Amino acid sequence: RETSYQSAMRGLSRQLRSDQMVLYISVFDGQVFRFAITRRKVDMKIFPKDDYYLDLVHNTTSYLGQGHSNLHDLHQVYTMFFEGEIPQQIKHIYFVPDGPFYMLPLEILPITTPRSSNSYGSTTYFVEKYSVSYANSLSEIVHERREIHDDFAYEIAGFGIRNFTDAGHPHLMDLPYGPEEIVRSTEALDRLSVKKLFLDYESTEENFREVAGKSKIIHIATHSKVNNDNPLFSTLYMHNGYSSNSGNETSINENDGTIFAYELFDMNFNADLIFLSSCESGAGGYLQGTGILGFSRAFSYAGAQSLAMNLWPIRDQAATEIAVRFYESLNAGKNKAEALRDAQISYLNHYNSDPYLWGSFVLYGNIDPVISSNDLYQPAIILILVLLSGLIILFRFYKKGVLNMWPSHN
Repeated sequence: RETSYQSAMRGLSRQLRSDQMVLYISVFDGQVFRFAITRRKVDMKIFPKDDYYLDLVHNTTSYLGQGHSNLHDLHQVYTMFFEGEIPQQIKHIYFVPDGPFYMLPLEILPITTPRSSNSYGSTTYFVEKYSVSYANSLSEIVHERREIHDDFAYEIAGFGIRNFTDAGHPHLMDLPYGPEEIVRSTEALDRLSVKKLFLDYESTEENFREVAGKSKIIHIATHSKVNNDNPLFSTLYMHNGYSSNSGNETSINENDGTIFAYELFDMNFNADLIFLSSCESGAGGYLQGTGILGFSRAFSYAGAQSLAMNLWPIRDQAATEIAVRFYESLNAGKNKAEALRDAQISYLNHYNSDPYLWGSFVLYGNIDPVISSNDLYQPAIILILVLLSGLIILFRFYKKGVLNMWPSHN
């Protein structure tokens, strides 16, 4: 087992840039193996078979899922598993988790000692030093870059629901900022112009299936329900097609507004990015590793290059602010990991530094920018050409005027 892992890791290390690193956790028979992979070397650390190590991570992440951020515990996780393993030149980290580490966003770990367990502004967080992306396996990192066709009907498609009673799911809480998140996010990404928004009663399963394979970016602001016993039956909730505002008072769309994870396997996305801003329903609920695998593997298998998702329920207003800042950075040409990092740092600096509020979003898959360098440079090139044309015209007029000033010798 160790030999095959190390062989695969040596191959991966040769593909990394000098400023990239892979941190890989493997939990086997109750024992933790931690691999640190850079372009130059592969290091392995084996932790003694002791319940203390896994219990520390499990208890820390469980509290996060219930709305509590204990900085002392989070800092202890950092010092125990990651401190001293990251070379100075590293800027981006690929994290491959296992077991309870699936619920641990590296971004929220304090890398300096906090003053107290809840003095959130007294420490420096992992995200303030590194960008992070996640993978379910080493092979996903090796094959991270895949060709994306550019003949999408829509550059971005958005789905957002406010009233879940009207949507046919009265057991779910409303998300007052759901449609606003979609509108503001798509406005922030103004370098992409072909957009299609499905808000409230238009945010149906039927419309989702219709545009899923035709959209470069798909943003979904809704509820989800994770089935940890059978992750393929984890659910995304859409509008069921009926609304008192739609003029249809008797019939309900044949799509019932519930999309199971196993149904995603049969869909053809090929999207560059899926932003899944879905609050897990139910008091105290949070995604366990199996739930994450259900959604991330289903979207990946269906062709999605990247998936941004949240690991525990957060306020939809916070989700909106993070999403908008994320798209602003994408619009500026940042890669996806850098954009999410910008969004989280912006939130902790300007709104609230509690990791529970800003740290739930993680990025799985390809981190490449969604805005190409050609899209960034094209406006500047056009401006330069316009200025040059203007200068040429002015020069011609100037030259003509100078010649006309000289007396004729005829």
